[in-house]
Amino acid sequence: MSEPIIVRECYIDGTIVEYYMVNGLLHRENAPSIIYYYENGNIKCEEYYINGECHRDDGPAQINYNKNGYITLEEYCINGKYHRDNGPAVIQYYENGNIQHEKYYLNGRLYRDDKPAYIDYYFDGGIETEIYYNIEGELHREDGPAYIIYYENGKISGELYRYNGRKHRKDGPAEIHYNKFGNIKNKFYYINSIDLTCEYNQYRRNLSKQTIKTENNINKLTIMKIVCKEQNNNELLELVEGAIIALQLSK
Repeated sequence: MSEPIIVRECYIDGTIVEYYMVNGLLHRENAPSIIYYYENGNIKCEEYYINGECHRDDGPAQINYNKNGYITLEEYCINGKYHRDNGPAVIQYYENGNIQHEKYYLNGRLYRDDKPAYIDYYFDGGIETEIYYNIEGELHREDGPAYIIYYENGKISGELYRYNGRKHRKDGPAEIHYNKFGNIKNKFYYINSIDLTCEYNQYRRNLSKQTIKTENNINKLTIMKIVCKEQNNNELLELVEGAIIALQLSK
């Protein structure tokens, strides 16, 4: 392949940009194809391209620096898509060098198997937010909250349960909010994004055998099951579980 053509551009703010191109495409082997410089000559940003696609096999394909030369952003790309097998594909840093946020990508999809794909950190390094996604990019987690928010003291501020993007939890509240001392402020119950908080509160006050026997909505029966478990009412729990099975078999 022929040697790359170097194109230089200068901007009013003092930024200088170098482009390395082959056959009209950004391309350079084992070195950045685009380099931005600050007015003081320090590198501002490096971007790696192969045949016009953002790509680097052995490190971040884009690296941003502040004026003092410290890294502020790293992005890993393969064939024009965010991708990294064994670590976050996007890492942004605070001025003190601590990580500000991490994003995990596989073949351009924000995803991480059984772990949070997006993590935000406080300035001192404590976790601020953890977010879980399925391979389709929807908020999703099988065995816990898909979205967790933390106070700076490390205690949980909020837990949001999501299943394939929907507000959904069959064994407890789908949204829980806490104060800074760890006490629950409020909680909300959802099945398939249907808000059943009012029904939950109603069943907690008054749930009878007759109510269970006459109910043919499986979502409401699921909320009844949650209430029975919370209240350790095994007699009504057995009745609710039987009603759920009967309703599923009738479909």
